[in-house]
Amino acid sequence: MPKLINLLAYDLIDKIIAYIHEHHLTPGTKLPSERDLSEMFNVNRTTLRGALQKLVDNGTLRAQTNSGYYLTAPKFEKNAHHFFTPIEDSLLIKQRLQLKATALSPKKAAALCPELNDFKQQQPQAYLEYIDAEAISLMLLIPMETLKKSNFSDNPFQDFKSLAYTRSQEISLITDNDVAADLLGVDKEEVLLFVREEIRAGKELAAIALGYTISRRCNIQVNVATTLQSHS
Repeated sequence: MPKLINLLAYDLIDKIIAYIHEHHLTPGTKLPSERDLSEMFNVNRTTLRGALQKLVDNGTLRAQTNSGYYLTAPKFEKNAHHFFTPIEDSLLIKQRLQLKATALSPKKAAALCPELNDFKQQQPQAYLEYIDAEAISLMLLIPMETLKKSNFSDNPFQDFKSLAYTRSQEISLITDNDVAADLLGVDKEEVLLFVREEIRAGKELAAIALGYTISRRCNIQVNVATTLQSHS
C-alpha cells in the first residue's frame, strides 16, 4: 500500500505543477487549502500531503505553519569558491545581487559565532545578501590579529589577492539558529545552509567566515579542486 500511495503522490505532483503553470501563479502566491486541493484532484489528505511535502523538499513550495503552502521564487546559483566574496561571483552578479552591512548586538553575535568565546578580537563584520530585495544569505567575518596587520580593508568581500592565503570550507545543513532565521526573515524551522571557512596567511589563522543561506533558495556549485585553494 505505501508504494501505491507513493505513485499517487508523484502523479499528483505533476498535476499540482500543471495547476501552477495554468493559473500563472507567481512566487509568494498561496495555494488553495488542503481541503480544496483534495477535492480538486479527488485524492485523500494523506496522498496530498505526501505530494506537497515532496514539492517543499525540492524547493518548489514552502510550508508556513498555520497558514498553508506558498510558491517559492526560483533558486539562485552560487559558487562555493566565492561564497564569501560575492562581488566576484559572476553567478550572483547576474541575479541583481545587493549587499547591506548589518549591526549585531553582542548577544546576537555570540549566537551566530560561538567561536567568539575562543578569541579576543573585534566584533564580527556582518552582511546580508539580497536578490530582488529579498534576503537570501547572512555572512560574517571574524578577523584575527593577522588580518588586522595585513593589507585587508574593513570590507570582508574585497579581493584577497593582496595576501598569500589558503582557504578551507565546511558545509552543513542546520535548523537550530533562531537568530540567523530571524535576520533572514524565515521561520525558525527553516533549513539553512551553513558554511564555515578558515582563511590562513601561511600557518596563521587570519579570519573565520561564517555563512547562513536559505537552502531551498540556493543551488551551490562546488569545484572540488578549488574548495581548498592557495593564492600568492
